Amino acid sequence: MTANRNALIVIAACFLLALGLPWGGVVPQAAAQVTVTGATPSSAKAGTLGLSVTITGTGFKSGATAKFYLRGTKDTGGVNVLSTTYRKSTTLIAVVDVPATAVQGSYDIEVTSGTAAPATGQARFTVLPKGIDPCGPGSPVLTSSDYRDPSFAASAGLIATPKFAGIAGVAIDAQQRIVAVGSRYDSCAGTGTREWVVMRYTPDGVPDPSFGGTGMVTKSFTRYSASLSAVAIDPSDGSIVVGGVLSGKNLGLVARYKESGELDTTFAVDGIEPGVRSLSLERYMTSANAIAIQSDGKIVVAGGDGGVMAVFRLNVDGSFDTTGFNANAVYKPQLPGRYVYTLTPSNGAAVAIQEVDGEERIVVAGVAGVMKNGVGVKDAAVWRFTSAGVPDPAFGASGLVTTDFYGGYETFNAVAIDSSNRIVAAGYANKGPDYTYGDAGVVARYEQGGALDGSFNGGAADQPFVAVSGNSQTQSLSAMAIDPAGSIYVAGAAYYKDAGGATTLSGTALWRLLPEDGGPDPVFGLAGWVFDRLAVDALYGSWKALALQADGNAVVAGSFTWGAVYPAIARFRQ
Repeated sequence: MTANRNALIVIAACFLLALGLPWGGVVPQAAAQVTVTGATPSSAKAGTLGLSVTITGTGFKSGATAKFYLRGTKDTGGVNVLSTTYRKSTTLIAVVDVPATAVQGSYDIEVTSGTAAPATGQARFTVLPKGIDPCGPGSPVLTSSDYRDPSFAASAGLIATPKFAGIAGVAIDAQQRIVAVGSRYDSCAGTGTREWVVMRYTPDGVPDPSFGGTGMVTKSFTRYSASLSAVAIDPSDGSIVVGGVLSGKNLGLVARYKESGELDTTFAVDGIEPGVRSLSLERYMTSANAIAIQSDGKIVVAGGDGGVMAVFRLNVDGSFDTTGFNANAVYKPQLPGRYVYTLTPSNGAAVAIQEVDGEERIVVAGVAGVMKNGVGVKDAAVWRFTSAGVPDPAFGASGLVTTDFYGGYETFNAVAIDSSNRIVAAGYANKGPDYTYGDAGVVARYEQGGALDGSFNGGAADQPFVAVSGNSQTQSLSAMAIDPAGSIYVAGAAYYKDAGGATTLSGTALWRLLPEDGGPDPVFGLAGWVFDRLAVDALYGSWKALALQADGNAVVAGSFTWGAVYPAIARFRQ
């Protein structure tokens, strides 16, 4: 009996083993699945050694190891994991060397833990270009360009001083001198606040000593940072009207300088100081983003007020035009002389004057919060106002036209009126949530009544706008000008990205589009555009402003980063 029982036990054991089950018939639990969900920090500059990276996920066990590989490969790219420390099932600490020779781009993080298969998550780690000490003694080496005007600025056709300054606005006066505005902050000094700067150059890019003695004037405000983003020149006397913001106080500011560079204290004598007008009653955050001067000398300012688009008009003396512009304003606090768009979020980024039926009307471009099917979205927007400062009923829907390009966040940053009195606006539109889509620089043209011009983009019915390209994956347009022949210049930035979505190359970009249909002008630059990094190892360069001299040459202004921020002004020949 015992022998038979033992035989049955042996047979049962063999049967279980044949099924892959352990003796006793108990099925083991599957090993916990390992996932990788995040990395902090998510990037490092080449040349960073001993960096501690927190890797998050699930299923980690003591003894887990991590590796960094160029995205989609088993190539470490030079990134070396020195150690991996287990903290808990959801957290590992990896100490990583990112040497100066590491390949720039996106990396996958692979974790091997216990008996589970190695896991590679969607958490990306990016190796950035080697950092430059902003306080070091070096200075950027300017690149050469076949398209910059070599007679400009006597140095590679590019102005790139002073250090720590950036340019956001540019204008050309009657003598073809270049006026640029922006801000400056010495981050290495460790003291002081950001100050605004106004610079004037001769037509060929040399600092003009007749302006403030050196070609540059600055202004600071105790305890608060100030910056300028807009400039316009009054043709009647050459005075310079500038606009910007006083951070911390949340005040949009408008000021006027004499042609000599002296602050005009006869302007806004009741302002925060003579010469400087605040656009706010200090209850809302305001900003002065763009300025246009009417033929009667009145100053139109486009910007924001409390998160919504606002337009202000000032009299020649800097007072609010309370009787001529939106005189029956009902917004609180009540302030005639201002129009506020009520749906949030919205913003006015650019302004132009358009003559319609003998009347100067005000065109503002930016972004508008609108409701579609009960959902709030943000579309690129163009508003038009009558000379009385109320929405123009002859334009779009009660003075507003919105354009949905791709369904994402969309905005206009620049606007101009062409020789056929059509409105041309430029900006960018997000093409989708995935990095492979990126942002597209977009240009749209509107008829006087606000309808999209069907002849634009070759008359394509499904896309009556131009999405600029140039073989870069992402573009953003910030500035525009139209020459007498109707050619459309648009300027901004372009970015090249790798397969993981990391920026591998970025720089300034200038396009010229044909007046007929907005197509790239084949005789300008490289097939219609100029990509320019400006300096060796420069990062994040972008043109922010654009103006044309009388001879048709384009002057563009902005900034680039080379450790510190540097201004950039260049001229490109026709």
